[in-house]
Order: sequence, then structure tokens, then C-alpha cells
Amino acid sequence: AINAKDKFVSSLSHEVRNVLNSLNGSVNYLMSVLSDSPHLQILKNAKMGGEILLNLVSNALDAAKIKADKLELSSDHANFEDVIKKSFIINSENFKSKNISAKAVIDSRVPKNLWIDSGRLLQIMMNLISNALKFTPRGGQIRVDVLWSQEKHPSRYLLDPIAEEASRE
Repeated sequence: AINAKDKFVSSLSHEVRNVLNSLNGSVNYLMSVLSDSPHLQILKNAKMGGEILLNLVSNALDAAKIKADKLELSSDHANFEDVIKKSFIINSENFKSKNISAKAVIDSRVPKNLWIDSGRLLQIMMNLISNALKFTPRGGQIRVDVLWSQEKHPSRYLLDPIAEEASRE
């Protein structure tokens, strides 16, 4: 049953990916034709949304690769700040509808360009912002802080907020 489910998800993901690629291609075409349109931002938001959906579908396909121990992360040079901005732009209508202000504070030591899997980073940011939107009351504020650490084992602080507080004192 598990194998049948995995095969179904994989087949469905391939089909959905084909449709999303077609939609993204259409949006790209419209963006090139309507480059002076006042509605260009709507097309840009649709393009980013399509990219995120395509990434989610790819992640469903990755699940099969994980089970087969064949998952590979992609890596490219990406600007961390641009990824955060993109996640804010995609959610801009959600911020407006709940009257929520949002800002990001990025440590100046964070390099402008990083060798990262920008698609996965965007997915993580989208999940974090989506959850923040869900649990932030109307009129509230969402703040993303990005800190740089040179420590060899910073993960110990992620799981122990009391130790983190003690180290600041």
C-alpha cells in the first residue's frame, strides 16, 4: 500500500508539474508583453506563487528520492535578503488583509551572497511567514531576525532557550 501511494504521489506530482510549467510560461510571456502595464506587479506575484507551487511539487517528488536515499540538494549563489523580500512580497496581500506590519532585520555580518539551496530557503521562509500570519492577531507585527554566528556548534542554542539567555548575561 505504501509503494502504491508513493507511486501515485509521484505520478500526480509529475502531471501537476507539467501544468505549473505551462502556467509559469504563460505568466512569463504576459510579463514580457505587458512590461509597461500597471498590473505587472500582479503578474510578478503570480509568477512567484507559481514558482513556490512548482517547488512544493518538486518536494513531493523528492520524498521518493529521500526514501531511495538519492536526494540531492541544489545549490546556487543567492542573496539571502532577496529571498526574504520575495517571501514578504508573495505574502503582501495577506499582510494587508490582517493589517499586519512585517519587517526583517538582517545582521550586517551575513554575507550578501551565499552558496545555498535558494528554493529550499524560500520554502522555509514561506512556511515561517505563513505560520506567523496564522498566529499573529489583526494589527500585529511580524519580525524576522537573521543572525550570523561564527560558533562551531550554534545549534545547541536553538534547542535550549534558557542556555541562550544565560549566555547573553
